[in-house]
Amino acid sequence: MAFIAAAGTGAQQLAQSCQDSALPEGVRAALASQFADWRVQTPADLEPDYQKEWMAKHSAACPGIAAGQFDGKSSLSYALLLIPRQKGRQGYRLVVFAPANRDSFSPIVLEQSDAYIPTGTGVYRIDPGLQFNEEKFSTFKLKSEGIYLETKDQPGFIYYWKRGHYQRVLESD
Repeated sequence: MAFIAAAGTGAQQLAQSCQDSALPEGVRAALASQFADWRVQTPADLEPDYQKEWMAKHSAACPGIAAGQFDGKSSLSYALLLIPRQKGRQGYRLVVFAPANRDSFSPIVLEQSDAYIPTGTGVYRIDPGLQFNEEKFSTFKLKSEGIYLETKDQPGFIYYWKRGHYQRVLESD
């Protein structure tokens, strides 16, 4: 009985970490004005097998929000995996909201599709350091924090800041 209560509490905390209120006001304002038909992906949006996998690997992290110093600066940016608000509609957007000034954030769309909803996909922050580029079959050094777009049973993508814009590499874990 205690395990069920603990699991329920963990799921509730995870769901709360995905609410818009978990984001800074500037990100919420940009979402409302430029992505009004989209919302952050939550654990409930994941297929059951991937939801269990996500919870085991990233217990307190929202699969639709990653915060980090992605552009190498000291301020936080937010990578959001957005899905349609309207039930039955297909598509997703992977968007980074970077600080434009003290109170506002500018969105940068890294990836988008109108073909499907990523029920086996989550996004999280990765630390600087050595990473593996599957396409070139070589390692490279990530100099700042990166964004990892994980897809169940497939290699993931690393997005990282280099020379003034985001680069993407296929990574295999």
